[in-house]
Amino acid sequence: MRAREGGRGFGSAISFLTRFPLGSAAYDGNDLARGLPFFPLAGAAVGASIALVAIGTGRYLPPLIAAFLAVACQALVTGGLHLDGLADAADSYGARDRQRALEIMRDPSVGSFGTIAVVLDVGIKAAAIAALLERSDALGPLVAATTLGSLAFLPGLLLPYAGGGTGRFLADARPIAAIGAVAAAGIIVGFSIGLQTFAAAGIAVAVDALWSWHCSRRLGGITGDTLGAGAELVQLAVLLTLVATLT
Repeated sequence: MRAREGGRGFGSAISFLTRFPLGSAAYDGNDLARGLPFFPLAGAAVGASIALVAIGTGRYLPPLIAAFLAVACQALVTGGLHLDGLADAADSYGARDRQRALEIMRDPSVGSFGTIAVVLDVGIKAAAIAALLERSDALGPLVAATTLGSLAFLPGLLLPYAGGGTGRFLADARPIAAIGAVAAAGIIVGFSIGLQTFAAAGIAVAVDALWSWHCSRRLGGITGDTLGAGAELVQLAVLLTLVATLT
């Protein structure tokens, strides 16, 4: 029974964070909560896939073009999950009050703030990947960034939930699942970037904690969109930190 539950948890994590074949499976919130320890594995798979695209195309194309192709690959592999959250969270800053901000995030359309946020995020991320390609050191940093980004959901275990969406599964997650996710991420990131793990993990924790605190004060809690935006911010912050420390 436990093996079956673990298998459903693994499949749920993959289907939630990627559009790999398991993405066609349907799992409930309990399965997703049990799959939390597998989030870093899904994040690492995303990072490895975009790194392979960046490195492979970088052999024939300029680094910046290869980097944009890698970012496009990430959007395809993940279904733009976190980018959608980033866009909705950014659009909410056009609201005058908390209630209106939450309404804007529930609106599927994307406004000017959301468009600007996504363009900046994609552009800066591509520039960072291009810088890593020029150093022939992209695989480890990309795996580390997406792995740490997969932990951006953990504040949902501690903070109140202010909106609807799939992020509600965190209410069913047990502390041991969160510990497992952190341990798995530590092992993956440690093998990926070695001693740079301390700098990368430190910036990831700082960015996610500050963003979650800000959202909690502004909205009365976190939402699925703010969690997705947090994942994008963590990935970007880790990449920029590694570009700065590896040069």
